Amino acid sequence: MIDNLFSIKQQIKKAMQYWKFDLAEYIYETNYLNYKELKVEYVYFLIQTGQLNKIIFLFQDEQDNFLIEKCYFFKQDINLKQLIFYLKNIDNLIIGNIDFSNLFTDYFFVKLYEFNCKLKYGNITAKNIEENFNFILYQSTYEISKAYYIAKIIDYFLVSNKKEDEKFFVPLEYNKLPYSILSSLQRDFPSHYGSIIYYDLFTKKTKDIINKSITITPIPKIAICLYGLFRGDWKKTLERTLEQFAKPLNADVFIFTWEHYAQWSGFAGGPTWAWRVLNEDIRKIMPDELKNNNDMWKLFPRVTSKLCAEYMAPLKVDDLENIKLEYPCIKTIYTENQKEFEQSRTPDNPFSVNGSSYLQYGVWKSFQLAQEYEYKNNIKYDFVAIIRNDSEPCGSAPSINDLLKLNFNDVCDDHIPAGMFGIGNIIGRRFAIETFANWYHYRPYLETSPLFYYSPFAAHESAMKHSLVHNLRICKGLLPMIYAETLCLKGMRLPNISLELKQDLEYLKNDKNHSKIKIQEFEDFFVFLKNYFKPLSDNAYKYSRNSNGDNGHYHILDNGIIKIENSLSFQLGKVMISNSKTFSGYILMPFKLIRTIQIWKKEKKHFPSLPLHFYSDYDEALKLKNSFTYKIGELLIHAHKKWYLGGYLEFYWKLLQLKQKLKNKKSWDKIND
Repeated sequence: MIDNLFSIKQQIKKAMQYWKFDLAEYIYETNYLNYKELKVEYVYFLIQTGQLNKIIFLFQDEQDNFLIEKCYFFKQDINLKQLIFYLKNIDNLIIGNIDFSNLFTDYFFVKLYEFNCKLKYGNITAKNIEENFNFILYQSTYEISKAYYIAKIIDYFLVSNKKEDEKFFVPLEYNKLPYSILSSLQRDFPSHYGSIIYYDLFTKKTKDIINKSITITPIPKIAICLYGLFRGDWKKTLERTLEQFAKPLNADVFIFTWEHYAQWSGFAGGPTWAWRVLNEDIRKIMPDELKNNNDMWKLFPRVTSKLCAEYMAPLKVDDLENIKLEYPCIKTIYTENQKEFEQSRTPDNPFSVNGSSYLQYGVWKSFQLAQEYEYKNNIKYDFVAIIRNDSEPCGSAPSINDLLKLNFNDVCDDHIPAGMFGIGNIIGRRFAIETFANWYHYRPYLETSPLFYYSPFAAHESAMKHSLVHNLRICKGLLPMIYAETLCLKGMRLPNISLELKQDLEYLKNDKNHSKIKIQEFEDFFVFLKNYFKPLSDNAYKYSRNSNGDNGHYHILDNGIIKIENSLSFQLGKVMISNSKTFSGYILMPFKLIRTIQIWKKEKKHFPSLPLHFYSDYDEALKLKNSFTYKIGELLIHAHKKWYLGGYLEFYWKLLQLKQKLKNKKSWDKIND
């Protein structure tokens, strides 16, 4: 019981710190019958919040000695003689007829009760508050009373009519109550979260009222920082961003990108490549079984091993310069080499490359370009937008009025289930975006927190936690952008998957788990895909990123040979062949075979475990599986399982057959050569 009472009191204490007075009252109300001590605290909570009408009925009869004695201890607040009179006549009481000034010796509580009554019936104005209740703020020695009064009055005027909220939040005179409230919030409640919450509510409302009254709109300086990898038909996407965003906002543009661009973007992160890479026209005819990454790996492992990788080609400097000439709003274009970026970071470096380092670095670098331009030209931008090179506007640019409404620490980006920064675009006042851009440098330290949950979506979580830790307020996004329906993705180039498709289809036909109609549907889709996209250019190449944050499938593409080499059959075969060349080798062979089995059992969990057809080096691995080394090991395992049926005799017989077969094959190969 004591532990439970302590827990209840802690809940009440937290509610009070956040100025959740209704919640604190609810906790008291639902628990005071079980704890006398809590009942006394409840009485004094109601007194200090001016809810005097609720107190009388807490004293169920005049025999409630414990409560009366406790209240007597605080007799400076309660007139006990008058209280007992009310208790005797409790059945006939009408709250409206009670003279609370006779019951409570502190007139302050009576005025707070009157204040509550006026709030309840909406019978209150800014002038009335100023004339009748101002002294509550100045004369109260009770912290709870003052906090309660401030919270209730701000709550009331936040939703009052336009005339009254203007009179209260923006008085046109000095030394008025609102300024006293701000002073009290700042001075009297240093450890209360509630004071921070209500200070923000008050100042935001004031700012909104003032902004609405401004008829002359200033013309702010705006920078758009484009960052990241160009993809596919990147020129069309860039031109759309410049036309629909940069021009309407009269913004200066800064572009950071890499020296090579992606002709094919791979699966681009996330569990469903269909929604990350393919547009709606393709998805409409796409079989459902192929939309999910994992399903693609199961059905078409060779095709997937080709499609999940990025294919890059050099970015032509002339193309960038021509774009800059066409659009004078572009002030700076800067490129870096991907591989040099990777190699400049080592595993023991806290800023080492991982799956989202490119994104974070791009955000920071693009903002740095704007900073350098500011320094050279002695200017400061008012607002900054950071936008991915491969995203595209799907609506109008935000208006100047929308931007002017932002607080200094607002960053506009939508929350998503994984955190924020879903597309990778953000806008805000310069200070806020500068703080956000430093995420690249701060993230390694943020991730040392035990409250950081690393996952494939860690960039989204990290962006949100970085923003919160640095007091950035995440507002609804102002940049209507899309990713999958962009012109650049529609203009991608497809790797040649003809051979891989043929091999995967052959396996599916032999597997017999899918109907001929379904297999034909799969084939038709890939044929459509090959016709929809242009092929890779001659100078395109498969790009391998040195990252420990990539999807695990990237690391298994070429593991078919490793799988066979680490199999028990192959290991036993190697031991038998290497020890069959000397007499001592034959003597030691049984012991070495036993030792090999023991080691294999300990280490097998670390070996590649997928079926062999999943690996891109399937053909080479299959040759190894059909080798003499693998086959004799396989024979030995089979013989050991049937040793009681003469398995080892069968082993020697089949070994002779295998040798003869190998000898005949070598002779045949020699004839053909």
